[in-house]
Amino acid sequence: MTAAIVTLALLLSAAASGPTGAEVETPHAPQKCAAGTSELVLDLERSTVRWRGTKFWGLGKHEGVVRFRGGALCVRDGAVVGGWFDVDMRTIEVTDIPASDPVPRRRLRDHLLSEDFFHVDAYPAARFFIREVVHESSRLYRIAGDLTIRDRTQPVRFYGRGWEVSASMVRAEARLEVDRHAYGVSYRGSTIRDDLVDDSFWLELTIEARRPEVRSEE
Repeated sequence: MTAAIVTLALLLSAAASGPTGAEVETPHAPQKCAAGTSELVLDLERSTVRWRGTKFWGLGKHEGVVRFRGGALCVRDGAVVGGWFDVDMRTIEVTDIPASDPVPRRRLRDHLLSEDFFHVDAYPAARFFIREVVHESSRLYRIAGDLTIRDRTQPVRFYGRGWEVSASMVRAEARLEVDRHAYGVSYRGSTIRDDLVDDSFWLELTIEARRPEVRSEE
């Protein structure tokens, strides 16, 4: 068993409990870009969050994906200056167990969705709110913001690489390490701390955002 997410995050700034039906409430009203900035809307088809969790002190692992449900980046003078991303935690999927083994694959997914891990019935959404983006070198950015999972918000810092930024589109990649205990994701597996699930999990983010009137290339 392993910890997994979300995000994103990039990423996530104030999740709240919500309905368990088809619609997921936005954790808070979407952040609006300030005057003088361009708001680029997240492309949900081209943007992904991949998670990776380990167990037995890194000797074992599980991997998977979770889907964004919305978001935007704020751009001014060719630089990202803010933004937010929402993730639908109910879309957690496991990818390292083949579809030909449906029972263990489903069992792991159901466990991740349960109260032991992300408790998605009570906390169906997570959010990352970007507070600062610092351009450190060519296509390397340092990002700071607030990540919210299970209605707990913590500050996070990480690096983004390979960014392409213009007034109409942003492409970016980032990787961050998340301490699951900081968000109440504290399943241990036995009475011995960390004998099963390691403390941290990793998120790899691929982001594409563009002005609403700009269609993505086929």
